[in-house]
Amino acid sequence: MSTFPFTGQAFYMAEDHLIKNRSFKGLWKKFREGYAGNVKRAFKILFPLNLAAALFLPQTYIVGATAVASYVLRRFVIGGKGEEETDKTPYYVAASNVISKLIKNVFKGIYDSAYAVGNVFGSAYNKNPIKEAAAQAA
Repeated sequence: MSTFPFTGQAFYMAEDHLIKNRSFKGLWKKFREGYAGNVKRAFKILFPLNLAAALFLPQTYIVGATAVASYVLRRFVIGGKGEEETDKTPYYVAASNVISKLIKNVFKGIYDSAYAVGNVFGSAYNKNPIKEAAAQAA
């Protein structure tokens, strides 16, 4: 438990950087600037919460305590430093786009399936046994 703030911060910072930037470029600079401060804040805020959960909570509540600890880590320890909102599409516009794409894809899938089944049955009924026998004999 006492090493969690060190390893947790290192893992979280590396994972966060790799997901956002998709490369290792700038990772060392991010560690130099923010690792020590994040570990200090984790020891002040997050470590007592994790330790209390491990010592005093029943086993059934550990998952909930971990969720609370993750929220506290993201909200208060790491914070939103340097992050910008990338997608500024309103929810009602995004929801209507998703619904229209869903309807379009459902009907396109039904149409394509019906067309494929029709082609299979059509090719089975359009066979001429006399022409096939002549083609095989030649």
